[in-house]
Amino acid sequence: MRSSYELINVGDSESDLLRKMGNTSARYFIHKEGRRLCEAAEYVYEIDMQIYTVWVCNGMIFKIDVNNK
Repeated sequence: MRSSYELINVGDSESDLLRKMGNTSARYFIHKEGRRLCEAAEYVYEIDMQIYTVWVCNGMIFKIDVNNK
């Protein structure tokens, strides 16, 4: 995910995401993967007619989804 020449990748920290992309309201939920649970956050950004949804678990980005507006 790129905005203003700042690149965000899976594995980056939540603080990197907020520093590079700006703060937006997050939706918090419990993410279950197999037997593991974590308190996750979902951030949504609209950039250049695309909607980026970024999921963060344990302070690290684990998924980025891109959809056209």
